[in-house]
Amino acid sequence: MAYTIQAGIIHQIKKEQNTKGSAATLQLQEALHSNNEHLKNFVEYAEQQLQKSGRNSSISGGFGIQNTLSKALADDYFSTNDQIDYLLLSKEIAKGLFHFVTKKSATTGEYVPMIFYRDRSNTDYLLLSLISLNKYININTNGEFSNTSVIDNDALKVGLKINLVQMALHHANPNDPPQDNYIQWIQRGSSKLPEYIQEFVPVSEQIDNGKTTNLLLQSVMNYTESTFDDLKTRQKVETDITILMRTKLDQGEPVHIEEDIDKLLDTALTTHGLNDKPKFNEYRQTNNIVLDSSFRVDGQKLQRYEKFDLSLAEKGITIKGTKSEIGESIKAVTIEEDKYLQIKISDDEYTELTTRYKALVQ
Repeated sequence: MAYTIQAGIIHQIKKEQNTKGSAATLQLQEALHSNNEHLKNFVEYAEQQLQKSGRNSSISGGFGIQNTLSKALADDYFSTNDQIDYLLLSKEIAKGLFHFVTKKSATTGEYVPMIFYRDRSNTDYLLLSLISLNKYININTNGEFSNTSVIDNDALKVGLKINLVQMALHHANPNDPPQDNYIQWIQRGSSKLPEYIQEFVPVSEQIDNGKTTNLLLQSVMNYTESTFDDLKTRQKVETDITILMRTKLDQGEPVHIEEDIDKLLDTALTTHGLNDKPKFNEYRQTNNIVLDSSFRVDGQKLQRYEKFDLSLAEKGITIKGTKSEIGESIKAVTIEEDKYLQIKISDDEYTELTTRYKALVQ
């Protein structure tokens, strides 16, 4: 697809990891980037990345919060009838990002390319990213790209592409939420989308929330039910998914749909000779299931799907259920000196059990 570059610039935030904000500096350019093939190369690279893993998306949570991207665009892009001063606008955006970067000691400073461009349908976009330099991507003494022939994925920390036309409509009608999300996120691998970047927008809803955990697990359970006819196989696959998610949660790492969940389920299809069945990513597309590519697992939501298998070998008793019941309807209690396993049941369950096993009632 052909793109028309309207303006590009690369500011820089200098900050070492785990240092105070007072030690950080913001280096602003005083001239726009030359409109050359490097800007188009970078846009094309970002568009390709979005095609691979562009599931995360958002809308603005408000246009009046100081130091945010939304406010900068509202003040110097959406609310002006004059020709856009891209240099001024880029500086205001960079100052806002600098404010949020310096609030987080663990973050590092990076180069911040901003490219305003238009596609063939005359839709305007802003591409904003944080990048690190490597042998494939370099910036010269004028603060411009000097090599984008090959862009290593490790260079991109995080990026976002904004449909400025749709965002402008939201700004004009803030009480009428848009049907489609107009901010798409570009991330490196399975790394978590930084919270400070979401605050910088600010997004209307944080991406790493329980909603995605629940929707993913519901989708997985529906998928396995329609794909794996053998009950034991299905339960094994579902357990593998919940174990993976529990491991990610315990390690403080995000789950990545394409790299973690899809790969595990694809492997299960191959292992059980079911390659004629649709893959999980195909199932999502067919059923219009949209999931964030990367998110933090919500432990409480996960417990609803995790299974436990409690065996009392000496008594020959096995109890199975979901971990969310432990501590709620299933508890270990002490009465005087005796230890008991207490299971809370409903009236209907009580009637059914005592009717079938009269010896339960003492």
